[in-house]
Amino acid sequence: MKIKIEPIKPLASKHTKDRINERGPWFTVERKALITGEDEVIASWLLRGDDWLGWLPINEFRIIEKSA
Repeated sequence: MKIKIEPIKPLASKHTKDRINERGPWFTVERKALITGEDEVIASWLLRGDDWLGWLPINEFRIIEKSA
């Protein structure tokens, strides 16, 4: 699934904002997972953008458009 996303301000980290600005706004969803940190579990999506593949926490972006 391809999605167009934007950062949720002010919740989005600098990392998330930079990846969307540099590699998006269109991404392909590769995988969804819960990432376990030291004291927390973060729901994240593995996204593929222009020459980039990485995880973004779902609470830091919003989907504004979808395509098949």
